[in-house]
Amino acid sequence: MAVSSCGLWETARYTRLTDWPSHGIGPHDIKLLPDGRLAVANGGIKTDPVDRTKLNIPDMRPNLTLLAEDGALIDQIDLPDLYQNSIRHLALCGDAIAFAMQWEGEPTEPVPQLGLWTPGKPAVLCRPPEGQAFTLQGYAGSVAATADRVLITSPKGGALMMFDLSGNHVATHYRADLCGAAVAGGSFTVTDGLGAAWAATDTGLKVLAQSDTQWDNHLIAL
Repeated sequence: MAVSSCGLWETARYTRLTDWPSHGIGPHDIKLLPDGRLAVANGGIKTDPVDRTKLNIPDMRPNLTLLAEDGALIDQIDLPDLYQNSIRHLALCGDAIAFAMQWEGEPTEPVPQLGLWTPGKPAVLCRPPEGQAFTLQGYAGSVAATADRVLITSPKGGALMMFDLSGNHVATHYRADLCGAAVAGGSFTVTDGLGAAWAATDTGLKVLAQSDTQWDNHLIAL
């Protein structure tokens, strides 16, 4: 199997120091854990370097990999029963790593778009209520986590879903082209492509700002 790499950069001069194997194909997101370990989301998709055509959907193999500070492999999980669920984005929530996924398989098959993994334990898949199984249209665009909640957004579905840290569904809220998600002060902020920023809670969405800016898919708290 071809393996991709993660680059280590020195930020003062923005120079590349070295690279490490990601132990998978198509690393898409990476998170630094408080103890220095690194979590890497390997999406599992080979793409054409010219036109980005997806080349291996029938046999793609995403995984979530844990690396030591020196790049050594510590642990890894995959989803053999959902091997076409590309692991794309990560958020840290206590000892667990939340991972958001994008389904590349049969669109009529209901699959979860969020998982929780505490290294050393099996992953927990966060399933929505049966009546909302297709709400996100198989696509989680961003993920964010507080001390007791995990949130994923879907611009395709025009919705977000919130879960507790046991993987139980808490709420679903709707807004067209909703995708950016971050946490500041222990609370969720989400953005949409229509120029709005929202506070997201268990009970609903509250507008924080409205502008002409068409927000893209990701939001970072500084």
